[in-house]
Amino acid sequence: MIIYKDEVLIKFKDKHGGKNQSEVDGFYHDPAGVSYFIKKPKDLKELFTELFAGLLLQEFMRRQLIDKIYHPSFICAQLIRFEDGSYGLIQPMVLFKELYKIIGTGYSDGSDRDPLAEMLYGPDSYIALTQLQHYYGLAITLMYSLLFGDHSVHSGNVVCLDVASAVEMLFIQFARIDWGAAFRNYGYKKNNDNLLHPLEYQGLFNPKGYTKGYFLNYKKIKGLFPAIAEQASLLQKRVNESLLVEMVHCVLRQLPVDLIDAKTKKELAQYLGIASFADINFGEDNHQFAHDFVDILSTRLKKMTTLQDFPGAVADSSSPQAVYIESMPTVIGLPINSVILFDQQMNIWLDIFSAADERSAFDFNGIDCAQLAKQYNFFMDILLCQAEQLDQLCDNGNGGMRTVSYSPSRSLRTLFTLEADLKPYFSHTEQRVSCKNTYWQHVETALTASFNAVVTIKVLQNTQNTITLAKGAAIHFLFDALKIYLHDFNRAYHLFLKELHIPLEKENRLLFFSRNSAEHFATRDINQSSDWEVVHGKKINQ
Repeated sequence: MIIYKDEVLIKFKDKHGGKNQSEVDGFYHDPAGVSYFIKKPKDLKELFTELFAGLLLQEFMRRQLIDKIYHPSFICAQLIRFEDGSYGLIQPMVLFKELYKIIGTGYSDGSDRDPLAEMLYGPDSYIALTQLQHYYGLAITLMYSLLFGDHSVHSGNVVCLDVASAVEMLFIQFARIDWGAAFRNYGYKKNNDNLLHPLEYQGLFNPKGYTKGYFLNYKKIKGLFPAIAEQASLLQKRVNESLLVEMVHCVLRQLPVDLIDAKTKKELAQYLGIASFADINFGEDNHQFAHDFVDILSTRLKKMTTLQDFPGAVADSSSPQAVYIESMPTVIGLPINSVILFDQQMNIWLDIFSAADERSAFDFNGIDCAQLAKQYNFFMDILLCQAEQLDQLCDNGNGGMRTVSYSPSRSLRTLFTLEADLKPYFSHTEQRVSCKNTYWQHVETALTASFNAVVTIKVLQNTQNTITLAKGAAIHFLFDALKIYLHDFNRAYHLFLKELHIPLEKENRLLFFSRNSAEHFATRDINQSSDWEVVHGKKINQ
């Protein structure tokens, strides 16, 4: 039994491909349906290096040293402890397509990349990735791979994510998986003389120099290595030695003291080429290892800022299709303004959506559901109270004879009130009261459309975080539906305001409400507003 975050995980698929084939390796889900990938490397050195690389990358992201748009490009593992006390790696399941499936260097059955094909035709095959119409993230992904000394950037570890824009356009975001080869021979001088020719490949009769060399598969792509250098320069401007040491200490504090034994520490010290690692104690600060590690990382970072195109890239890349040109979506956040009313917030979003172009990608995850629910419920109370006041005015206009024999308020409130998580507040369904008056019909239409809009926003949040195959198509469908709901709401609400205007003009009165409570509604003479606020801050339909 595997437990993660106090939840039992159920295995639903075994892992196929790759060198690690432990019994626990595979795909799991928790009771809520969240899926994970788990693996247990046989080599504890690989477990540590992949974990250390992942935690360090997350620290770069947490401190905003990596721009948010690139965060999905770094698929990192966390530590998981099994029942027998041993450790493995776990990461959220992410839907991606391996690069070899795009450039055609995989086996005929599509099960994995073909190492022989890439050894023979790698550089010519990898040029094909530039034929993608809209892509980004490859330069920064390769930059951090080279910075961490992880040369395993072959087409099985570089993957592609689909990113949907507001309209029918998909962007390809490059990403990295499996950081287990990070920091190999990291501290040895020969490993850092020529960053693209590491110690592992060196030697005239060393077969790895011919069968690997994965960075060189990208050498014919004009503009890619200068783009890597540019990313390195940007990072160099954002960090200094003390900050990097602090980050390494922060990562080391997260590691359990029993992660590896003394023997493995010595083996790792030799593997890393950093002698001070042998004396490390996890959970503590002031490690000499942190300073030694940062010295090496800083040296590599400085060298990376000078990377240039290979001579062959210029000669072989006269065609525009062989040039690396990033094309990123414009990510637009949708914050909630707590000082405006719900209908104003919806109009602002509708204007933003209407102005979207083909590159616009909206981040619905930034919307505070609790705040949105509060705005929506407050607005609903205002709307229902206004309609009830209209009932009273209509009765008074008929000599006190009651023309409205019922009020749909209770029915509508039961149907449309939302919890803080944007779920319906009432679990039971109240019998719906038919609305005969036109102003009540407009109220019901406005509430129906706004309810559907808010619920669709919640579904969009969930969809942006899902791993379904049809994610892009689903986002486009939901986004189109959201715009329709907002248009319907806007139209119905303005029709209601027109209905509201007619009887109130006859009485020379408007509806006022307190800033602080939807319960403090009253009708007052238009010239006696005092500390009350007119709806929308102005006379209705002025």
